Amino acid sequence: MAKKRGINPKDWFYSFKTSLKKRRRMVRQRLAGSVAEQWLNVEFFCWLQKTLRKSGLPYVTYNELRKTDAAVFCLDSGEIKWSKPIAVMEAKAIYSAYNKGLIRKKIAGLLDQLEDRREVFPTARIFGLIYGIYAHWHGQKRRDGTFGDYRRTIKMESLKIAEGRARLAKPCMERVLDASDVSLAAGLKAHVGMCAQLVELPKT
Repeated sequence: MAKKRGINPKDWFYSFKTSLKKRRRMVRQRLAGSVAEQWLNVEFFCWLQKTLRKSGLPYVTYNELRKTDAAVFCLDSGEIKWSKPIAVMEAKAIYSAYNKGLIRKKIAGLLDQLEDRREVFPTARIFGLIYGIYAHWHGQKRRDGTFGDYRRTIKMESLKIAEGRARLAKPCMERVLDASDVSLAAGLKAHVGMCAQLVELPKT
C-alpha cells in the first residue's frame, strides 16, 4: 500500500495528549467518573475528526459500524472504501484499582484485539492507546502506592506483553496529568492523574 500523507499515529497521540493537558481541570473531573474510558474514546474520535478535517487531506474518521474505536478512511473521488481503512485504533483503560493480574489481562486483551484487526485489515496501520487512569475519591479505600508506582507497574507489564508483538512509542507510560485533587459535585473531591502510551503493530 502506498504511504498516505498525514497518517501518523505517533503524532496523533502526542497532539491528543497536549489537548488533554490544556483542559486538565475538566479532564480530571471526567476521569473521576464511571465512564472515563468511554469519554476518552469519544474525545479522541472527535479530536481526530477535527484534526483530519483541518489537515486539508482527503481523510474521514468513523467507528466502522462500532467494530473499532476509530478508523480512518481515504475519501477517493468522493467515495469511501469502507472495507479498506488506512488506520484503525483501539483503546483500553487501566484503572488504579486494578491489581497486576488484571493489568496484564487488559493489556494482553488490547494486543489480541489489535492482532484481530490486522487479520481483517491487513494493509491498515493498526495502533492502540493505553490509558492509565489513577483516580480516588476522598474517603474511598485506595490501593497502596503512588501515581509514580502505578505508572511504573503499567510500563513494566506493557513492555513484557508487547515484546515481539508490538512496539511502544516510548518505553514508558507518559505522564498526561500529574495526580492532583479536583472538586466534584456537592463539595466532594477526588485525587486524579493520568498517563498514557501508544502501541502499534509492525507494518506488514
